[in-house]
Amino acid sequence: WQAREQGAQGSMPVAPGSRPGWLFAAPMALDEAGYQVQGQAERIESGWWDGADVRRDYYRIETRDGLRGWAYRDLSQAGPLWLQGWFA
Repeated sequence: WQAREQGAQGSMPVAPGSRPGWLFAAPMALDEAGYQVQGQAERIESGWWDGADVRRDYYRIETRDGLRGWAYRDLSQAGPLWLQGWFA
């Protein structure tokens, strides 16, 4: 174990282009028939230490029109995918 400065970068960098260039202020529910999931889920969890737990599986999606988006499924409840942003 080694102490790190608060805000220091973790050991798992995010690959360039793996995050959308445009994130929405609030996510939008997706119509299940209007997109196709591309690849496997990326699980992101946060807040378990302070009681504000967030557990989501994020996916790259592509719409019928060829737009590429970043969407998630909230693992704490059943429901649709939520569109979080668009890739350039």
